[in-house]
Amino acid sequence: MNLRAPWLRGRYALLSQAALDACCIGGAYGVTNIYRNGAPGSIIGWGLLTVAWISFSYLIGRYRWEEQEPEAIIVEIWKVAAVSALVAMTVSVSQWGADARLASTRGRGVTLFTVAIASMGSIVTNRAINKMICRKSEWTIICAGEEKEIIAKEVAIGVPRCNRVVILDVKSEKARCYKIAENVALSEQIDIEGSIAKKLIEAKSKGWIVTSVVSWCERYLQRVPPELLNDGWIAKAEGFSLRNGSTSWRVKRLGDVAVSGVLIFFTLPLILLAAFAILLEDGRPLFYKQVRNGLRGKRITIWKLRSMRRDAESEGAQWSRVGDKRVTKVGRVIRTTRIDELPQLISVLNGDLSLIGPRPERPEMDEVLSTVIPNYGMRVWVRPGLSGWAQVCYPYGSSVEDSRNKLSYDIYYLRNYSIALDFMIAIKTIRLVSSFSEIKR
Repeated sequence: MNLRAPWLRGRYALLSQAALDACCIGGAYGVTNIYRNGAPGSIIGWGLLTVAWISFSYLIGRYRWEEQEPEAIIVEIWKVAAVSALVAMTVSVSQWGADARLASTRGRGVTLFTVAIASMGSIVTNRAINKMICRKSEWTIICAGEEKEIIAKEVAIGVPRCNRVVILDVKSEKARCYKIAENVALSEQIDIEGSIAKKLIEAKSKGWIVTSVVSWCERYLQRVPPELLNDGWIAKAEGFSLRNGSTSWRVKRLGDVAVSGVLIFFTLPLILLAAFAILLEDGRPLFYKQVRNGLRGKRITIWKLRSMRRDAESEGAQWSRVGDKRVTKVGRVIRTTRIDELPQLISVLNGDLSLIGPRPERPEMDEVLSTVIPNYGMRVWVRPGLSGWAQVCYPYGSSVEDSRNKLSYDIYYLRNYSIALDFMIAIKTIRLVSSFSEIKR
């Protein structure tokens, strides 16, 4: 299986933050139980508090790359502490049944002392890791041709964890004379020779990173601008392991069938309730049928609960957008919570869709976009998905430029696919849904 994981290497500090939170809770829980009850306490109690703490921390966005003020860290941690304590005490009381009063007295004291001590420890450790996360690096990027403009555009938008990026054209005199004193990213189109090669060898000997522009984009942008790829690079590039018949392909398919089957069973009442609400507000039809492009461009039919007015496309196919006036009141609710997508689980079972993958687009939209966006056809190399890297990383879009940016995330996913990445996308999807954020359709 493919072990490429630039998305994971960039999150070691965030995983450390969660691990240290678990250690703070474990230490505080053990000390408090020994002091009050003479024993370290049960592992179930520690596990419950830890899961509640880390889950709610993730949902409110505590584990993130952006630099945070000390006051903001303290406020967020106390919010997490309050919710975790409430969850732990509620579960503790419910388990004791008739002895709930005794459990409430003991459990309340242990839980409150634990979260108080853990909060102080978490504030200190999170502040230290926050400083480490925000330690920025310097890069020299040596490009060829139009790549300089592409990278300059990305840098102008902003590159987290980079405080200085110098972009040079390999053909310029400045590139030959520039004193390399930082990490270096090189275009795949450059033949390294002469003075530049000597400078790169010297940089490597000093411990600086020398990598490709594509790898730099993966590391710092979490995506790959499609204009940076040419046929030669695509043909010899590593990754892209999700091919038909591979182990990754079979494991992914097995997971799709198992998870979608379980989801259909448990969400069927929710689908029926939403369908009834649509009927009351706007009448029939309850479901919406649409043709999309699937694996290798094969036409597939997907079904969704209808969230727009019946005449929404009387003027032809249109991009949906945030605040779309064609969306009904019930439609706004089911789109925000993604209930409207649940009928597509049938398409996952029959193999037209996957749970995770590039979002399927309409044939008429694909026809237009493939003529104006380089390498657009790469997105149909795998089964399209209900959610994907582009959907959880990029805001709602409704233009050619938005489609180009979404493709850059899809290319990243294709090159770096792994079961772990799929799992992370699923978790990020849950976070977006729980925060009632609209995910790109």
